Amino acid sequence: MNKIRCLINLSRTFLILLIFMFFICGCVNYKYLYGVKSYGDGYVVSRNNTVIAEYTIGIDNKAPQDLDLAKERFQRRRGKVEYYYREMDIFYRPLSSFLSYPRAIFGAFCGVFKLPFIIVSDYRYEHNPKYRKIIDDRDAAEIKKERDKRESLEDEFSAFIKRDLNIEEELNVKSNK
Repeated sequence: MNKIRCLINLSRTFLILLIFMFFICGCVNYKYLYGVKSYGDGYVVSRNNTVIAEYTIGIDNKAPQDLDLAKERFQRRRGKVEYYYREMDIFYRPLSSFLSYPRAIFGAFCGVFKLPFIIVSDYRYEHNPKYRKIIDDRDAAEIKKERDKRESLEDEFSAFIKRDLNIEEELNVKSNK
């Protein structure tokens, strides 16, 4: 009897946690805005009240004057734009922020065991020029790697927008024939 009650409480707790996780993951709302000066007074899309021009921009970074064209571009580009924005850490992942809280608590608990190593490393960094150079070189390499990754993602992203505009132009030429 006691095991059954324990299983019921465990399943109830799991269900409550699942519902809580569903609500904390959040929703994203999109709006079509007209008349944003920096994009040629056309239609752009905002995501959670932040204008994301890449959803709808065309040639010369101008937004379309036609709402139907803006909707078509948005539907076509939305997945890729959000992928690139997430990879460049512009958009956050709501689920990862939900899961980072327990990781932070676990990290704080393990930090007690890592503290002596951190103190020794800090002491060596302050008093040993060779060690300082090693750590500075490692940090510089890490920063360079992150910068290179972001630049390559930005290049891929702009190439994607150009390819999308070329495809759109080809579709317009075919539909006009």
